Order: sequence, then structure tokens, then C-alpha cells
Amino acid sequence: MKNNVLKCSFLLSCTFLGAVIGAGFASGREIAEFFLPFGKWGILGLFTACFVLAFCFYAVTKTVAENSIKNTYEYLEYIANPFFAKIIYVFIYAFSFVLLCAMTAGSGALFKQMFSLPYIFGSALMCTVCGVIFYRNIYGILNANAYLAPMMIFGIIYIGIISLLDTHEAFSDFGGIAQLFVSSLVYASYNSVGIICVFCEMGDMLKNRRTPLLSAVMSGIMLFAVSIVLFLVLLKFKDDALTLELPLLKIAGNASLFYTVLMFFAMLTTAVSSLFSLIKFCSNSFCAEKNTAVYICAFAFLCSLMGFSEMVSKVYPVFGYIGLFLIVYSGVKFVLDRCNKKSKSLK
Repeated sequence: MKNNVLKCSFLLSCTFLGAVIGAGFASGREIAEFFLPFGKWGILGLFTACFVLAFCFYAVTKTVAENSIKNTYEYLEYIANPFFAKIIYVFIYAFSFVLLCAMTAGSGALFKQMFSLPYIFGSALMCTVCGVIFYRNIYGILNANAYLAPMMIFGIIYIGIISLLDTHEAFSDFGGIAQLFVSSLVYASYNSVGIICVFCEMGDMLKNRRTPLLSAVMSGIMLFAVSIVLFLVLLKFKDDALTLELPLLKIAGNASLFYTVLMFFAMLTTAVSSLFSLIKFCSNSFCAEKNTAVYICAFAFLCSLMGFSEMVSKVYPVFGYIGLFLIVYSGVKFVLDRCNKKSKSLK
């Protein structure tokens, strides 16, 4: 029994990392945007963000397990009234569209930085491939995330070790504790959307009462460890990290081509997942036709012209601030449930 709990907790932790470590994280753009400007104090911000995400993960999985919740909308109805549940549900799918746009923009930045090709080439390629996958019903591409997340983690750690062997003083700047705290919460809040969407569908793996807590602890530790390695590398090469759209590609050196392939497929799987969820939402809400995929991809391509770094720095925070309400709803409901159960047990 103990081995089963450990195995299940580890698998859930890997799924958690896959939900958080997307192209924005793996490229170094998110860490550079939200934590690097604070210098060494960014480590405190990373710890705060990882703790909040781990707590959110625990709150969601514990609530799902105890109330036999089967999908995201059931969870939203549980933590909020039906009116707010519908609003949050629409917000989640709006963020799915933002992710599709960001992955399209990221592909443009990837081909521009790595191969000096026009920005629109990479963006158009991503939209075209997504459309082909949808029309050909190649659903297997979604399963690639199960292999890409561990490979990206390995790539980050490998690049980190190689880069950090050469000592270089980088700990210098400081941007203010309050601003750092807000930045950490914003980063955690928009990442929590993915956590909620994924783990509300995984009630079958959460039947053991010890699994949510153990997997949350493992997830927080693993995410913080990978984040610290990436942060220290970016801090060492701060000038490149703050100016390039995909800083880790340049830092990777000889491993950049291998990492480019990893990142493209990571962007592709995220983009396809977002496209499929949007089409499902449109079909359920508006009786959308098959050409909906074309319209969504075309609109995503236009929005992607804003640029990857601009989306991470300007659009992600907007959804991060809105997502704070989702974290608050989840956290408050979870704490109230715990207090109510404790008071009933005392009686």
C-alpha cells in the first residue's frame, strides 16, 4: 500500500510539473520576467510562488478526492455559486486562447532567434501544424507531454550545471519586497489555472487520503529545485536573459539545437491542447462548425504578432491578477471545509 501511494504521488507530481513547466518556463522567459529583476531576492519570490502553487495543488486535489468531483465545472460550482462558476469557466477558456497565442508567438521567436527566419514564419508554421493535427485527428501528439516535461527538466539541469561551473558574480539588484511578493502571486495565479483544469479530471488517482498531501509536498520541492537551477543560470547571464525572448536557447550553447526541438514540441502540444479545449467549448456553447479551428488559428496568429516576450510581460499578468480570485476562492473554501470538519469532529 505504501509503495502504491508513493508511486501515485510521484506520478501526480510529474503531471504537476508538466502543467507548470511549459514553453514560457523552459525558455527562461517567465523566470526572467517575474523574478530576475529582483536579483538574489528573486529566490524568495520563487519560494513563495512554489509554495502557493503547491498549496493550490493540495487544496484542489484534496477537495476533488473528498467530494468525488469529476470535472472542472463541478469543482467551480463547489467552490463558488453557479453565477461566478460560469464566469470563472469562461475565464479559463479565455486563458486557453492566450496560451494558444503565446505558443504561436513563441514558435515565431524560436525560429527567428535560432535560424534567423522571419517571425511570421514560425508563427504561421505553428498554426498550420495545429490545423493539420486537428483535421487529421492526430490526438496522440497530446501524449508527448508525458515525455517532454522530464526531458526539459533534464535539459534545464544539464545546462544549469554546465553554465554554473564557471563562477560569475551576479547577485546584486533588488526591487522591493512588496513588488516581489505581488510578482510571485501573479506568476502562481495564472499557473494555477492549468493545475485546476488538469487535476479536477483525475479523481480516480486521489482515492487514498495521504496522496494529495504527499504529492503536493513532492511537487513543491521538485518545482523549486528546477526553478532555482534555472534562476541561477539566468542570473549569471542577466543581460541576455532580460533582452532575449528565449534566453535559455543562447545560454544552452552546443545543446541549443536539441533544446530547440524540445521547445517546439512543447509549444506544439500546449497549442494543440488549447485548440482542442477551445473547439470543445465553442461546440458546447455556440454549436460551432468544423471551420472553427481555422478561425481560431487565424485569430491566434494575428494576436501572436504582439510577440512572445510582450505576451508574457503584458498579457500573462492580466490573467494572473484575475486568477488571484480563483486562488482565493479555492483557498478560502478549502480552509472553511477543514474548519467545519474539525468542529464537527470535536462535537
